[in-house]
Formats: sequence, C-alpha cells, structure tokens
Amino acid sequence: MTSRNSSQAFTRSLFNKKILPLIIVTMFSNQCLAELTEFKVLQLGMKNPQIQSQWQAQLEKARGQMQHAGRWENPSIEYSRENLDLPSGMSEENTLWLRQKINIAGVKGLERKAAESDYESQKSQQLLDIREWRRRLREDFYMTLAAQEKLALLTAVQSRLSTISDFVSQRAERGDASRFDALRIQKELTVMAGQFARAETFYLTERNQLLSKIELAPQEQEDLLSDTEYFSGRLLPDDSVIGELEDKKHWLDHPQILAINSSLQSAELSAKAAGREHWPEVTIGVGRKEVDDPGFSANGNTVALGITLPLFDHGRGEKRMAKSAIQELRARQTLLIRQLDANWLSATHALATHQKTALQLRTLSADSERSLSRLAEASYQAGELSVMELLDAYQSDLEANAQYIDTALEARLAYIQIQHLKGE
Repeated sequence: MTSRNSSQAFTRSLFNKKILPLIIVTMFSNQCLAELTEFKVLQLGMKNPQIQSQWQAQLEKARGQMQHAGRWENPSIEYSRENLDLPSGMSEENTLWLRQKINIAGVKGLERKAAESDYESQKSQQLLDIREWRRRLREDFYMTLAAQEKLALLTAVQSRLSTISDFVSQRAERGDASRFDALRIQKELTVMAGQFARAETFYLTERNQLLSKIELAPQEQEDLLSDTEYFSGRLLPDDSVIGELEDKKHWLDHPQILAINSSLQSAELSAKAAGREHWPEVTIGVGRKEVDDPGFSANGNTVALGITLPLFDHGRGEKRMAKSAIQELRARQTLLIRQLDANWLSATHALATHQKTALQLRTLSADSERSLSRLAEASYQAGELSVMELLDAYQSDLEANAQYIDTALEARLAYIQIQHLKGE
C-alpha cells in the first residue's frame, strides 16, 4: 500500500508540473513564443546596409572598368617656336599642332564589347553572391534554432531529474529508498549541468553569429538577448518538399554558368581584338604655321599623317593569353556542370535519408507510451528497476531526442543546399 501511494505521489509530482508535455511541445509544436522566423531573418539580412553597400560597390567597380575599356587616346596639342639669327636679320617660326591617334582596325570597339561582357559576368557573379548570402542566413538561423531546441530539451530533462531527485531524497530520509539512489541521481544532475553549460555556450555562439548578419531594432535586440526561445520555425522540412524536386536540374540559368558564358564571350572578343593588333595605327595631325622672316611674313595650315609600324608589339602575346582563357573557361564550364549535378544528387539523397530517419525518431519521441524514461519511472517505484537502469532510460530518451534534432538539422541543411542550387 505504501509503495502504491509513493508511486502515485511520484507521478503526481511529475505531471502536476507538466514536464513531460513540455518536452513534446518544445520540440515538435509549430506554435511557440518565439518571434524571429526564417522569413524575417532573410528580410533583415537582405536589408543589411553593409552587405548592400558591398554589392553596390562591386557593381560600380564593374561599371567603371566597362567605361574605362576601349576609349580612344586623348588628343595632343603641340606648340613650337623657332628663332634663327640670319645675316639678313632675325627669322621666327611658330607652329601649333593638334594630333589624334586613330585605330582603324576596330580594336577599341571590340574592347568595349568585351568589357560589356565582363560587366554581365560580374552581374551574374553578384546573383551568386546573393544566393550564397541567403544560404548562410538560412544555415545560421536553423543552426541557432537547433541549438535552442537542444537547450530546451536539456532544461526539461534537468527539471524532471530534479523533481525525481527531490522525491528520492525525501524517501531516503524516511528510509524508504537507498541513499545511493539519491546520491547517484544528484551526480547525474551535476553531469547534466555541464552538458547544459556547453549547450548554452553553443547556442549563444550560433545566435551571435546570426546577429552579426542582420539588423535588429534596439527593442528586438533586447528581447532576443533576454529570451532563450526567441527563434521560431520548423526544423524538419515538410514531407512534400521531396515530391516537388525535379529528377534532373538544368543549369543554363545558374549564375555561375551565366558568368562563365559572359566571360567566354569577353575572352573571344579579346582574342579577336588581339588578332588585329598587327594592323597599324594612324596618327592624324592638323595645325597652323606662321613664318616671319626679314623682308616678308607668311602663314598657312599644315596637315600630317603618321603610321605606327607594329614591328615589336603586334598582339601575339595578348592573342595567346585570350585563347588560353577561352580553353580554361570551357573546361571550367564542363567541370562546373558536373559539380552542380553531383551537388544536386548529394543534397536530394541527403534530404530523403535524413528526413526519413528524423520522422522515425520523432514518432518514437512523441509517443508517450513508448517513452523509456516514463516506463522506467513506474518500474523503479515498483522495485522492478535499479536507479542505474532508470538513469539509462533517461539517457536513452535524451540521446534519441538529441539525435532527432541533429538529424532534422541535417535534413534542413540539405534542403537549404537545394534551395541554394535552385536560386530560392
């Protein structure tokens, strides 16, 4: 009779505090008190002034390079004055020249087109940078969310063990339980306190890493720093995402492919321009000349034509470099498509595998009738299990729940990689 009353009191002590439901609600409920979601993190991260300034500066730099390429050389103005002391008197000659070098081979136009292709390549590269930034924001958010859930899990288990420890200690004082049992549970609580400290440190590290990438209002910053359940989201992706995936992804519109295509076009134009370097450049000059000799003076217009002979610099080196760049880019394009295919297959396989395992773990953890710790509590009170077996049951449930969080996170990271490849 005493054993039955003790067991009932023990059960009421646990369930009056609603600790077991706390674990399930904390880990698997879609509704929680947190305020920072994936959508908001992406919204705030994309509005980050520093990252916006960086992207704008990259485009401005590319525009400047485009404007600099293919420009004509500036014209030159030359003035000369010549004095001669002749027997008949002083002779003076003044000449003013305006000279302009002209490329008749169309090299400048090809250079401008090549620079425009480089600019398009830079724009595609920036699209890739935006995708990468969104991927990093998502990864940081869900790693922080997983750390938060682990912290909540340890908090709930600590609370349960603390309740059991108080109950067993009271029974030990009355002589109804072994003092060894009370000390063993207290030792387990001490060990778990160390686990909690490590989990809390990891959570704070991930949270601060995420905070460095987003801009929060002062009040939101204060709320986040004071709340350990500030982040809200579903760690495990929905089952439907696997059915939405394509069997094979086409990469023609992928930013890296677009960037390489633009670079290829630029290299081809540069090779074409280098092939015309053996054409001579023409310098045209026009001017005015005045002559003042003793006894007479005269003035008139002058015209000059000069040709640069391409004897030493005839573009062979530039043409070879451009052709080598074309060869390199085509090889990179082929390798990149293979790499993208491999990344897609790896990510989709990882998503399917981790999601299936996580669903199995979640089913086991959410089923209270299959909870080892709950069954062990009743068996321990009935004298059927030792305290070591009770603690083993708690450790098994804790590991299963922690494994669910880790597996769900792996599934989420795989899905984030798929979103990154698709440009979402």
